[in-house]
Amino acid sequence: GEPDAVALCERLPAEAGVVAIPVDAFCRPEAEGGNAERFGSLVRFAFCKQESVLREGCRRLAAHTG
Repeated sequence: GEPDAVALCERLPAEAGVVAIPVDAFCRPEAEGGNAERFGSLVRFAFCKQESVLREGCRRLAAHTG
C-alpha cells in the first residue's frame, strides 16, 4: 500500500495514466472536528465511465503495481 494518498495521486497520471483523488480531500481536518487524517492513505476513483475505460484503467493500475 501507499501511506500517502496525495503523493500517490500526484504520481499516478505520469506513472500509470490513471487519475485518482485523495479521500481526505472530501473531509474536514480533525482540528475542525473532521476526520481527514484517518483517510490519508485512501484514494477515490470515478466509476462514471464507459466499461471499456474502466477496464483499461484497471489494466493500467495492475501493470503499475506489478
